[in-house]
Amino acid sequence: MFARTRLALAPPDESAARGGDGEEEGALDRLRMVYDMEWPLGTLLLTPAVMLKYNALFSFLLRLKRAQAELQQAWHETQSGRYGRAIASTLHKLTQSSRHMTGMWALRSEMALLVNNLLYYLQCDVIDAHFETLRTQVKDSQSFETVRSAHGRFLESITNESLMRNKLAFSTITAILRIILKFARRMAQWRQVDRGQVEAATSMKRFRVSDSAAAVQGAYLGFPITVGGEVNVITGYTAAREVTLYRALKSAGISGDVAGCAEDIVGERYVIQAPTVTPEELTDVRRRFQRNAQLLFTVLKASQTHTTPVLAQLLLRMDFNRFLEQSQR
Repeated sequence: MFARTRLALAPPDESAARGGDGEEEGALDRLRMVYDMEWPLGTLLLTPAVMLKYNALFSFLLRLKRAQAELQQAWHETQSGRYGRAIASTLHKLTQSSRHMTGMWALRSEMALLVNNLLYYLQCDVIDAHFETLRTQVKDSQSFETVRSAHGRFLESITNESLMRNKLAFSTITAILRIILKFARRMAQWRQVDRGQVEAATSMKRFRVSDSAAAVQGAYLGFPITVGGEVNVITGYTAAREVTLYRALKSAGISGDVAGCAEDIVGERYVIQAPTVTPEELTDVRRRFQRNAQLLFTVLKASQTHTTPVLAQLLLRMDFNRFLEQSQR
């Protein structure tokens, strides 16, 4: 089966009609699954109209998986990556920078919860459940017409329950995914906030940076810093611009097995980086995401009586702690 399956790009005008946003997202919308099946199944079963429905669902799932992957990458880059433990070790100090990091992680978790629930609903509650029914019917069938009829019911069921025919719900999900993709990509990036030379050092873990750095207690706490080409994390920062690192620097310019000393890093160039997402941007993204999530919950709850009971499972997972329902009051 997979040997006959390939991916192809649809014409740009076709994806534009589906509301692609941006060059990269538009390319995802243009990606189509093509299944080369010989006659008679290719003519009688997987017709162009049928493949159009399958590809609409394929594109929807692909965008959800893309959002999920971007959120996982953002988590890896800022928390569970090479210096994740160092960044996490500064949270108990409750500085402005550590609160900002915590806020980004919290919003990322909210986004991941929604995306994961939508994917589970589509893949398990809708597609997998109806596929098992289809497989049983095909196995017990005695004619091709029975198979075609069962497949038609299967396709109709997953199309109805995949939320794509609910225009308001689908457009809201599309808007949410755009917010998530942009936020996750920026969360995984860092911007330069200061650079200079090390002025003085008391050890390979503690030194003073140049006058260009902020003279504010805890200003760069939890931020990555590169000293002499070696990346580390700031776990302490004083108003006197004294930096404490997560771990001691290595030789910092000394070759061989000779251990480095504090004087070795004086004069070394450093670069301090901060999250690309600013506190103001984080507040705006959180507001827009939660507003759209609330709208999606309201729309799905209103349409619950007109669809299958399986939608109730999605609503329960989305609002397991009654937060969205209480926000409506």
